[in-house]
Amino acid sequence: MMNYRGDLMTYEVQQDHDSCIGCEKCVYLCPDHWSMGDDGKSHLANGEPLEGKQGWEHAFYEDDASIECDKEAEDQCPVNVIFVTGH
Repeated sequence: MMNYRGDLMTYEVQQDHDSCIGCEKCVYLCPDHWSMGDDGKSHLANGEPLEGKQGWEHAFYEDDASIECDKEAEDQCPVNVIFVTGH
């Protein structure tokens, strides 16, 4: 999903949080957008529940250098629970 705020394009990151195994790869690759929670699973910075998908969260970010680390987190996730859209 692409959104525009003025001249800035934003991209969306979705995570199937319930299926996360807590390997911390996303946190290592993109620490500005990911952190480990008390539940032992990664969480998106400013993440909110994704309507219509139980156990999922999502967040929107501006399309800047950070999209590269989120795409890398998507590629490196061993259980494929991270999805970057709008790129």
